[in-house]
Amino acid sequence: MNEEDWNQGVPCDMHEEPWCSPCRPGKFAGYPTTVYITQGWSNKFHISLECTALASGQAAVQRNGGTLAPVVAVSIAKAQEGATQACPMP
Repeated sequence: MNEEDWNQGVPCDMHEEPWCSPCRPGKFAGYPTTVYITQGWSNKFHISLECTALASGQAAVQRNGGTLAPVVAVSIAKAQEGATQACPMP
């Protein structure tokens, strides 16, 4: 599916739905439909709970006596709304 197909409401192949957010072509194409964020200062989303940057960030908060923000699973569409970026770490 390309952007023109999506804009015209052509159903996606995977879900057979028109204007399917997870299948929308764009900068987050290829990411999982669920990603992980914290409510802290970072504007990054993580593709896995095992992300090394997520773990090191949480560890730094604990080391410095801060309060850990919960890790929240959100849709990639929700992550896009928050203008978040993909974490570059695995």
